[in-house]
Amino acid sequence: MTEDPLTAAWNRLRDALDERERAYENDGYDVTTATADHASATPRGATGRLAFTVPDDRATALESAADGGSFPRTRIEYVDVGGHRLLSLAALDPETRTALLVGGGVERDALASFATDGVDAVETVVRRIDGTHAVVLRHDDPAPFLDGLDGRA
Repeated sequence: MTEDPLTAAWNRLRDALDERERAYENDGYDVTTATADHASATPRGATGRLAFTVPDDRATALESAADGGSFPRTRIEYVDVGGHRLLSLAALDPETRTALLVGGGVERDALASFATDGVDAVETVVRRIDGTHAVVLRHDDPAPFLDGLDGRA
């Protein structure tokens, strides 16, 4: 049986996330990784929110890893497939050599609304299954999240 395109892309994204984890570890980073069972993109005024729901043990691990870090660098990789954008987000704190990696998929149209609504920042929320927040990161530049949406390059 052939995998549907979304499942195949998701499996490739998970493999790529594993590769990124190894690359950051080889570069001396302490890396914590989670993949989201559910994710959403919602505008909240001038800020767009990406919410990733991850298993509780991964949320706790990310929360512990993020404690005391500032994570001024964000790197985004993505693939668009079947109306979805599958994202691999790396939040990096070079000072503490800590990397948080999160993978998940959102509806492409919901993310595109960030561009049409003119958001000027993106907030990434990693939450537990019960909805409690484990990690909240602010990204002052929304461009990496909006690449290729609504005429953006």
